[in-house]
Amino acid sequence: MLISQGRDDKVTGKKLNDLLTDKGYLQTTAITEGKSYKIPTDKGKQAGIEPEERIFRGESGIVNLFNTEAQQMVVELYCGIY
Repeated sequence: MLISQGRDDKVTGKKLNDLLTDKGYLQTTAITEGKSYKIPTDKGKQAGIEPEERIFRGESGIVNLFNTEAQQMVVELYCGIY
């Protein structure tokens, strides 16, 4: 399924993160050295979003993993179905 089908705007990670933050699924948290990350709220975790710490170019960071149900929810939120 193409998430942008029927839409003129480009899908970006920032747009999706902002949408999920606005809907209460993600929150911004300061970690260290002026860095901040989007991490799932309790609502986000219940929806199937889980944070995972990874190493990027020698530095620790957080990525959010979305299970199948969370991926479907994001598509529906973005397309205005949810």
